[in-house]
Amino acid sequence: MRIDGTSRAYDMMQAAMTGKSGGADFAALLEKAGVSGKTDFTKMTRAEMKDVAKKLFDSGVIDLTQLGMLQMAGPIGKLGPNGQFISFTEAEQKAIDSQPMNYFRVAGDAMRFIESQGKQYDSTSGYANWQHILSVLRERQGMEI
Repeated sequence: MRIDGTSRAYDMMQAAMTGKSGGADFAALLEKAGVSGKTDFTKMTRAEMKDVAKKLFDSGVIDLTQLGMLQMAGPIGKLGPNGQFISFTEAEQKAIDSQPMNYFRVAGDAMRFIESQGKQYDSTSGYANWQHILSVLRERQGMEI
């Protein structure tokens, strides 16, 4: 493979090395190459969501309950041979935290589960919180957070 100066990777490398970006900023070059700091809640790891949710909480967009709901979404342990709860090992938790999840699906599934129990109007069910979370995710999909 020959680098002739026409590839996007070459442009980004040159901009990073020289501190120049040929009239465009470095972020624009990254975006041109398909790499951006914009959120994609359809392919976000739990580790990434923890950071994003914290920023949303710090800015007052979500409350403490909703912060916990987002940060704890997904599996938190496993069943032992006698049905007891067993926490994941550190290695298992790290692997789970690095798996991309679709947070629109997570919120939708939680809402459908609450609806299946007929508790969507119960103020203690969490339904209103999931509605708010889903609204926030839709509003901020593709934005920088």
